[in-house]
Amino acid sequence: MATLEGHRGPILEMFVRLSRSTSSFELLTSAMEMMDQLIPSSAIAFNELDMVGGRVRGLTYPAERLEEWRPHLALFDQWMHQNPIIDELNRNFHQRAVRWSDHNIEQFRTTELYQQFMAPNGIHFQLGFALPAQAGFLRGFTLNRSDRDFTDDERDLTTEISLALAALINASAQRTSAFVEKLSSDRWTAMVVDHAGSVLSTITPDHLDVCDNGMLNPRIVDWIQAELDNHNILSTLDPIEATIDGGSATSIDLRLIPDGAGANILIVSNEKMPEWITSRLTARQLQVLKQLAAGGTNDRIARHLDISVETVKKHLTTIYRALDVADRTSAIAAIRADKPYPLVPS
Repeated sequence: MATLEGHRGPILEMFVRLSRSTSSFELLTSAMEMMDQLIPSSAIAFNELDMVGGRVRGLTYPAERLEEWRPHLALFDQWMHQNPIIDELNRNFHQRAVRWSDHNIEQFRTTELYQQFMAPNGIHFQLGFALPAQAGFLRGFTLNRSDRDFTDDERDLTTEISLALAALINASAQRTSAFVEKLSSDRWTAMVVDHAGSVLSTITPDHLDVCDNGMLNPRIVDWIQAELDNHNILSTLDPIEATIDGGSATSIDLRLIPDGAGANILIVSNEKMPEWITSRLTARQLQVLKQLAAGGTNDRIARHLDISVETVKKHLTTIYRALDVADRTSAIAAIRADKPYPLVPS
């Protein structure tokens, strides 16, 4: 049995270790692994539930459990409101841990959610708790078992864990803001955005291609929401990149780093192309030049723009000729020139 007093030491050790996490992704995955050591489970999940849109993103421990569940995730999205834990925490948010057996578990087992998702995946008992989240969203962990229910002591222990985790994730969000500030440079605007595309914090909010009176360009908001809907695995390993139409014959380069604490890092190109350059290049050539200025190799530019490396090389040759420059370095220097000047050695 998991008694609270007997686990004071392990809980303290757990949170000392978690406090050293360098990202929310690392914090969440480590937290699930450590919870499993304190309260053995067949699977532990961290979920962010869009209670209005009916969509879910999440992580699991062990990680391969998510792949096993993936074929049935659409069923979970459809019927998640039938989960008594979700229903209780959504109606009346609190940070106490809740079990299915704290409700009418036999009635729950007649629902579509249990019969079509839970039971086929071997989930017959569940214990969950929520963390603070923005309006319309529910964030939290669920511990799942196939063979036995969670005890009262395990429920109380999980409540203690939830309170401490909330403080740690808040601290992680503050570190995320510091990371954003570190990323910001002369050519990039870095900010933290939530899953609805609202700006939580920003370094240079007056960049007109990005914000208008503090609000993100609607095209950027649409892109953020679409990308996060398409990425149901929370991971900060690979940024999502795109170049979108910014209106008025401009383009905006974006990098989005999904973050499990609900604070996604958005980095937006601040590079302004002089009129003498935009008048000489096509829209695609300008995209290639922007990627070049951001330090992109030919391979990276090709992947980003979904074209071949040979096509990138052809665009660069045309760009050098149009700008009267000799190489990559002088092409980047030309971007910062107010007017053309000879950069090719005579």
